[in-house]
Amino acid sequence: MLTLVNIKGIRFSSKFTSFCAITGLAIPMLAIIILFIAWVVLGHPLQIQLTGDSLLPSFKQTDNWFALTAIMLGFAGMELATVHIKDVHQPKKTFPKALAISCVFILVTMTLGSLAIASVLPYNQINLVNGTVETFTYFLSVYHLNWLSPILTVLIIVGSLGGTISWVISPVKGLSQAAEQGFLPDFFCKKNKYGVSHHLLLTQAVLVSLVCLAFVLFPSVNGSYWFLTALCTQLYMLMYVLMFLAALRLRKHHTPSPQAFIIPGKKIGLWSVCLLGLGGCFATLWVGFIPPKTFNIGGEAYYQLLFCSGMAAMIVPILFFYWYRQRTIKLSSPAALAIDNNS
Repeated sequence: MLTLVNIKGIRFSSKFTSFCAITGLAIPMLAIIILFIAWVVLGHPLQIQLTGDSLLPSFKQTDNWFALTAIMLGFAGMELATVHIKDVHQPKKTFPKALAISCVFILVTMTLGSLAIASVLPYNQINLVNGTVETFTYFLSVYHLNWLSPILTVLIIVGSLGGTISWVISPVKGLSQAAEQGFLPDFFCKKNKYGVSHHLLLTQAVLVSLVCLAFVLFPSVNGSYWFLTALCTQLYMLMYVLMFLAALRLRKHHTPSPQAFIIPGKKIGLWSVCLLGLGGCFATLWVGFIPPKTFNIGGEAYYQLLFCSGMAAMIVPILFFYWYRQRTIKLSSPAALAIDNNS
């Protein structure tokens, strides 16, 4: 369904995303925060103690490191909006403001939402897949508002669909630009009347459907969900490592365009941001290879074998892209064309 929505172009998908974000993300998040505040005000028991020791994470426990994967994934994908930069008015001013607002919104909502779930649900009952729904159900049962639970569940589903829209169309637009530069066959360069690379979009839908078969590889839904989450985060971290390194190289060898956004602080500001980003990326990469003990994943060796295989399967196609481009350049060289004409 999401693929069909994106096939109709960025204007239609942006309207659909805005509707889903308001109805499916803002409203449920506001509801859970209000219910949590009411829970505290009315003096209901909390499952966590807000003390100095409990607020500061203990890095001696590996379970606390796993939260880093979820946190990084929560912020991952924000750069995808830059593929639409040509369609934005005054992107030098608009994009930094939009990203800053998004970071603050994500940080506040994730913190308060997670605090609400951890305060109400016992630790051993928190579920990665439906923890939010369970929290709503528990809250509403206390307030005798069980009839609202199905409505909020539907809104959460709508919000999830809207959040996935940008994850569907933005990578395709990036791959379309790569295809135009010769990294993919001309078949993937074709666009429909809405300006969308529909061949790439449909190919992506098939590949993602195959990746979702990972749910049958683990004995529990939570284990499968965590595996896909960690794998997605690892791939993102690899991309961010390359992006930070590319920023340092570009600043060294090229003069920034007057229309481009420049990180404040000149070289010190750039190096500080890139080094902090690289540190977070490498820490997340290390954590991703550690199997969680709280989920049934079929054993540590089994998890790491599938994880490494998944990483390899996602990275190897990049080698094909570069091979195809070099082959295309060689075949289109004057010498190759002369040989072809003589034959």
